[in-house]
Amino acid sequence: MHPLIHSLITEGSTALAEKEVVYLEILLSRQAEKFLDKLNDKQAMIVLNAIQGLTEKPPKGDIRKLKGYVDEKRLRVGTIRVLFKIKKTTVFVSDIDFRGNIY
Repeated sequence: MHPLIHSLITEGSTALAEKEVVYLEILLSRQAEKFLDKLNDKQAMIVLNAIQGLTEKPPKGDIRKLKGYVDEKRLRVGTIRVLFKIKKTTVFVSDIDFRGNIY
């Protein structure tokens, strides 16, 4: 596991929402972890910071709901796409890849 991924997962995130602190856990699929391991540190940090923005209320970033899916959304980070779902207190990242390979 990439050291940057480990620090993101272990630290978690807190966000203020109507004067109450909300804790959102980030879970990455094995496929997402493998893609991040292939990136250089600078690219991985950019993607991980964007994923960290998903834990805020409301989530930050260029987010779109995917057609044909119930809860699945995508986050655009340059040419990289992050597919994810937000359920209660958890952000599930199912896949990360370049734009041409993910859909």
